[in-house]
Amino acid sequence: MGLTGVHDFDRQTCFTALQLLHEVGDLKLRVIKSLPIESLPQVVEIGLRTGFGDDFLRIGSIKAFADGALGPRTAAMLQPYEGEPENRGIAMLDAEEIFERGRLAVENGLSLAIHAIGDRANHEVLDAYTQLRQLEQKKPSSSTGHLRHRIEHVQIIHPDDVHRLAQLNIIASMQPIHAVSDFRWRTAIGDRAQSIHMPGGRS
Repeated sequence: MGLTGVHDFDRQTCFTALQLLHEVGDLKLRVIKSLPIESLPQVVEIGLRTGFGDDFLRIGSIKAFADGALGPRTAAMLQPYEGEPENRGIAMLDAEEIFERGRLAVENGLSLAIHAIGDRANHEVLDAYTQLRQLEQKKPSSSTGHLRHRIEHVQIIHPDDVHRLAQLNIIASMQPIHAVSDFRWRTAIGDRAQSIHMPGGRS
C-alpha cells in the first residue's frame, strides 16, 4: 500500500525522537537506524550491535563518508574533472582509514554503510571491505557473523571494480532518483562518462 520502512542516517536527536515515538506507539514506519562513525566508540562501549531492536526500530550500520558529491565536484575521482586538471575531488577516508575504523565495528558486530560517489572513493571502499572480509574469515565468531556491509550511492564505479561488489557480497545501496537528478553532472567528467558505469543511470 506504500512505504513501510526506511533506513535513517540522521543524528542522535532523531534517534531519541524515534525511540520516544516508538515508546508511545506512534511510530508507524519501520526504521533501521544507522549511527555516525564518530559515535562508534560510544556505540561499542554500550554494546549496541547491528540488528538490535524490534520490527519497528532497530540498529543498522555505522555510517561514514568516503567523499563528497558529483555536483560540487567533490566526489573523489581517479581522473581529474573536466576543465580542472588539478581537481580529483575530496577523499575523506582512504582504504586504510576505513579498515582501521571498520575493524572496531566488525569486531563488535556492527556493519558499515559508507557513502561513496566517485570511482576513486568506491575503489578505496572496496579495498577496505576486502580487508574486512578477510578479517571476518580469519576470526569467524558470533561477533562478526555475516555482516551486510553497504556502499551508499555507488554512483560512479570503474568497470574493473564492478564485479567486486558481488565477489565481496557488498550491498550496492543505490537511489534511482540520482539517475535523473545527477545525470546532467556527467559532463563534469567529460567523455569518460561513456565508459564509466553509473548504476541506475543511462549508458
